[in-house]
Amino acid sequence: MHLIRLFHTVRHLKRKQLVYRIKYEVLRRWSATSGMHFEELALPVIPRMQSTISSPQRYIHPGRFELLNIRVEYPAGKINWNDGRQGKLWLYHLCAMEYLMHEEMGRDAGLELIRDIMRFEGLRDGLEPWPMSLRLMNTIRFLVRHGVNDGEINGWLKEQARRLSYRLEWHLMANHLLENLFALVITGLFLGDKSAVKRFGPLLEKQLAEQILEDGGHFERSPMYHAVMLQRVLDVYHIQQGVPGTIQAVQQERLANLAGSMLAWLQEMTMPDGRWAHFNDSTEGIAPSTGQLATYAKALGIAAEEGILNASGYRRYRRNGYELVVDVGDIGPDYQPGHAHCDTFSFVLYAGAHPFIVDTGISTYERGEKRNSERSTAAHNTVRVAGVEQSDIWAAFRVGSRAKIIRVEDRDTGVVAAHDGYRRLGVTHERSIECPPGKVVIKDRLSGKKPVGAPEAFFHFSPEVELIQVTEKEVSTSLGSLMFVGASGIEMLEYEMGAGFNRREKALGVKVIFEDRLTTHIVMKDGSGGGLK
Repeated sequence: MHLIRLFHTVRHLKRKQLVYRIKYEVLRRWSATSGMHFEELALPVIPRMQSTISSPQRYIHPGRFELLNIRVEYPAGKINWNDGRQGKLWLYHLCAMEYLMHEEMGRDAGLELIRDIMRFEGLRDGLEPWPMSLRLMNTIRFLVRHGVNDGEINGWLKEQARRLSYRLEWHLMANHLLENLFALVITGLFLGDKSAVKRFGPLLEKQLAEQILEDGGHFERSPMYHAVMLQRVLDVYHIQQGVPGTIQAVQQERLANLAGSMLAWLQEMTMPDGRWAHFNDSTEGIAPSTGQLATYAKALGIAAEEGILNASGYRRYRRNGYELVVDVGDIGPDYQPGHAHCDTFSFVLYAGAHPFIVDTGISTYERGEKRNSERSTAAHNTVRVAGVEQSDIWAAFRVGSRAKIIRVEDRDTGVVAAHDGYRRLGVTHERSIECPPGKVVIKDRLSGKKPVGAPEAFFHFSPEVELIQVTEKEVSTSLGSLMFVGASGIEMLEYEMGAGFNRREKALGVKVIFEDRLTTHIVMKDGSGGGLK
């Protein structure tokens, strides 16, 4: 079984990923120390970067870090930059130094932190490519924001960029590789290094062309990571404004058009309360909000284009009384689905401006039961058959056999789609979603062999929703009612919604048991959807 799972996981990888995975395994003991050569660099005149986006990660002088909803305090002057007690992601964020861009971060405190990590001996995880990439960009944003030109710090940045250039994450690709390239291009622009910009600019442009889909969405289908990538595009556009055109990384017009398309996609994925529809690995407290990014883009003279969700697999419906986003696309990309969930045909529904039926979110990247649960089929508003996952998620970021969309039909009133995630059971799942005013009608149909275990449809309510009444065929809540035709049983669920890393909120949901057909009528309170037909 393990070999079969490994085969289905590895067979989608690109040859380049396999080659570099072997290469980096050989080089994993790569030295963390080397001689640094500091020199005064002739920096270009760069306009100060907009301070409209404040990092949610925070540092309080002297020595208190509030990262990923965990507070850690160090004695003054005794920061442990290798402190892994809070998990690897927390340590990554400590070393990434995003808190340099918190609105309360002062010039002197920020410079003290930069010099502290510069002089820390034996840095380990902080020298991995991902946190190094973020640290380069955050440090440069801080220096530009405060107009700092420090020869020692500039030399350290140059050395960090040199290290990074030998460790591009070709074995992972996707957002990791983009972060590497953004960091090298931004560092090259900041230091006036024309050779670096000439080398890495075309690679960045090529990866953007591959990773940003036709509808403007990032191909990992995560609104959170999409927002991060959009901020990077805006940063490159911004920093190039003060750099002579001869060393521009990517043409400004193309960057502006790309940013406008990406912003339009993010706005389509943003719900009435300003939060995203949290599909795949998405949660609060990591990326800038849509509003912050829109303000930043406007300051740069970039406007969102008109957005229509399509290539990314999402669909959005705005109707009288509600707004709905549904996933009818493949998980992806095939060669790097590490941030994907078993959420095929899942949806997020708002009644008016209030979250009603929601994605259960994420709270951890640590390998284990909680991570598996948050990625599972049962954690999303979709159908599970015979207790089997739609896609074979495993470890913390692995996917073996995966559900594929075999049919999508867009209609004036909604969408119909089918996937083959239960092909090993001989079952195909088709879901039809109709969106008349005031209500949503969901029709689930299973075809093929009769499964051994009963199919189950899951619906997860926002923590804000109050449960009023449950009968054999209907669930009534403070925002609306769910009526089920074809159900053989309804069970109440208690779950914990991931409201940020290391943060969870208790909420309720329902599991509906049926045979091979289930029609769900979701009628908004005070809506105009009428009764059952």
